[in-house]
Amino acid sequence: MLLIKNASIDSDKIADMKDNRLLNIKGQSAGDSDARYLDRPDADTSQENLINRLSNGIYEISNVTNLNDESFSGNPSGVSLRLKYQAMQNMARDKSLKFRSALRKVFQCVFAVSYADVPTDAWRELQFKFTQDVPTNLLEDGQAVNYLYGKISNKTLFKQLPFIEDPDAEMEQIKQEQREMQDATAEVVKKALSQAQTDQQKAGVADDNGPARTTVD
Repeated sequence: MLLIKNASIDSDKIADMKDNRLLNIKGQSAGDSDARYLDRPDADTSQENLINRLSNGIYEISNVTNLNDESFSGNPSGVSLRLKYQAMQNMARDKSLKFRSALRKVFQCVFAVSYADVPTDAWRELQFKFTQDVPTNLLEDGQAVNYLYGKISNKTLFKQLPFIEDPDAEMEQIKQEQREMQDATAEVVKKALSQAQTDQQKAGVADDNGPARTTVD
């Protein structure tokens, strides 16, 4: 719809202006005249704000971390990541307790049937481990381990690193690598000493079998 302000146009000229696509306003108030098309109200900003508010409300009510949050951009610290995932971790911990109880009941029924060399109460000794896939700041973890090295046991240190699942196996692997390195170093030293002794023996034989000197009176 076309809006014409502070101008009067004859009805017989409206068709001509429409055909010629021309609008000519005359009169004393022509300077204050205005002609424009009316647009529908634009509520994009209000709708966008409403959508963002509803989205944030859904994440807050469901206690789920919004991974599209701007605070996740860059390189957040380990403490910040743990705080953001705390609500989800609490829910996962509750779920794991329920799963553990249900699995024990299942295996209790399974072990109730007679199996060879399996006692009926073996389900009590079963251990279930639920691993949560939570992003961590490995740089901060490494710095903390480096700072605590020598102040607490290595096994406790290894437990703090998320990528080490079995601290005992890791410690045994380190000892094995150290033994292999010591054996390799000892072998190198042994070969060097043997080569030096051989060279020394060759030099002694050459001195004993050297050319005889002739003296002239």
